[in-house]
Parts: sequence; C-alpha cells; structure tokens
Amino acid sequence: MPSLSLRIFRGESVFRQRWEGRLVYWNIAGLRVAGIGGIIGNPNRVHRRYEDDYLETLKLLLDEHVDVMLMHEGPDGTMTDERGNTRIREVLEERSSCLVVRGHAHWQEPFAQFASG
Repeated sequence: MPSLSLRIFRGESVFRQRWEGRLVYWNIAGLRVAGIGGIIGNPNRVHRRYEDDYLETLKLLLDEHVDVMLMHEGPDGTMTDERGNTRIREVLEERSSCLVVRGHAHWQEPFAQFASG
C-alpha cells in the first residue's frame, strides 16, 4: 500500500500521497481534487506502473470522495472510437460520479458521461 502523509498547503491541512511525486489529493475552498500521473505499463520505464497498482491507487483516491479527478491515462469513453482503459472506467463507475479531466487521448467529442453520472 502506498504511504500517506498530512501536509500543510497554503495554510490548510492537506491529505497528500506520493507516487514518484505525481499523485496528490487536496481540498481547495471545499472542492476536493485528486490527481494521478503516468500511465499503465512496465514500471521499469519512465512514468509507468503496473495496472493493479494504478487501479489500487485510483481507488484509494476515490475513497476520499473527490469532486475532480485529474489523470493522464484515463477511461475509455462510451463510443467505440473513444480510446482509453476499460478497467479505469469500471473503477470510476463503481466508486465515483466525479468529473474526470484526462490527457493521453484524442477523442472527436471531448465529453463522455458514464453510468455513475
């Protein structure tokens, strides 16, 4: 399990977790924002981690009931040409109705709504 710590961020208590410095959660004016960097792949390569580790970290962040999730690799969409990771989408649908802002994809339509909202 990744290590957790409590830090001060601009005078506020902030729950923060690190994975090579690219994973954070914070509360700004009541808006709960989380982020997870990198992509799923061989962890011997830069900015990659095993899928199970990535998904476990995502679940840990979603358990904090975040409003916004920032991701580089993200879910697949609801249309066949909206490429992404199906397992990430399944975790998001199971655990959250947060807004997901992601990179690493080039969809024709930039928005998708999942079963969870």
